[in-house]
Amino acid sequence: MNKVMPGNESEVHREILQPAKRPRSVTLLAILVLTLAVLHLTRFEQSLSRWAFLQESLPFHPAYLAVNGAIWGFAGLVLGWAIWVAKSWAPQSLRIVALLYTISYWLERLLLAGNPLRNINWPFIAILNLLVVGFIFWQFQRKPVKQYFGEMHDK
Repeated sequence: MNKVMPGNESEVHREILQPAKRPRSVTLLAILVLTLAVLHLTRFEQSLSRWAFLQESLPFHPAYLAVNGAIWGFAGLVLGWAIWVAKSWAPQSLRIVALLYTISYWLERLLLAGNPLRNINWPFIAILNLLVVGFIFWQFQRKPVKQYFGEMHDK
């Protein structure tokens, strides 16, 4: 059996033996996803604990808030973990989830807001939303991020 002597291994062997270091931008994406997951799990918990109040106050059924919070919370936990541990399916999943989340957010904001004054800051939110989605898509095009997720076979 051939032993690779320290200092003699080629660059190719070094890349194979050492996993890619997590880029800071990937850490930031994982924190963003996990933060949204916690917020949605809080939405789920608060919907259940304040059910009677929400039934009296909202023009729609509080089950929507509970189900929405549970789905996005669970999806965020799974996706945050996948990003953190560099699962190969995480980049494509985050792209899809980011688009679905954007659609869901804007539908909720436009259809469930009730009072039009609640949407007065929509230009700010739209710009912020575009910046975050753009950041997500841009990050997965960067070489260090592709290496971290093992996507360099495309070169």
